[in-house]
Amino acid sequence: MHVEFINKPVSGKYPEKHFGNITPNCLWVKFTDDENEWVGSFETGWVKDAKLIFQLQNHKAFIIANGHGYLIDFNLKEQINESVISHIESALLNAVNDTIYFIDGFDIKYVNSDGSVDVLLSDYNFDKIILIKIKDNKLYAKYWHYQANTNSFNFEIDLITKEVKDSFYIEEKQMNTDKPKIGLVDRIKNYFNKS
Repeated sequence: MHVEFINKPVSGKYPEKHFGNITPNCLWVKFTDDENEWVGSFETGWVKDAKLIFQLQNHKAFIIANGHGYLIDFNLKEQINESVISHIESALLNAVNDTIYFIDGFDIKYVNSDGSVDVLLSDYNFDKIILIKIKDNKLYAKYWHYQANTNSFNFEIDLITKEVKDSFYIEEKQMNTDKPKIGLVDRIKNYFNKS
């Protein structure tokens, strides 16, 4: 199976299937194998940088059209997930278990090959997060927390145990142990002890 983004095809050149609302600004994807060739139009979201295709096992593909996500069964020409997944900003495929991990606003979520969507991590202080890679059952990401710093921080989550390692909290802890803050009472005591 081969899946690729294409420019809008000439009407009638390929069998067509439309996903989401039909709009002039949709993205077109061509699906090809030895027996079938067809195109799909996909309603787009507002995230311009999120335009990806992940090929899964069993003739499935996950299409991200400017932030809108669609899990497609190539043979049936159908969308597997019940509704469009919106606001996808960053995504990665875990080829080991055919799972797509993605950022949906401020949460890390995942979609399985059956179309079900679950939350991996929520209620965390991300201003922006980008998924980097998946290796050895760990998801690696980079994020920003602008209230603390304008630099990015490294983030790692074990996909099995859900244990989180975060460079922001490690740096903050090291700063607190390297240079302990002196409170007002301690400063007053130090002043009188010097006298």
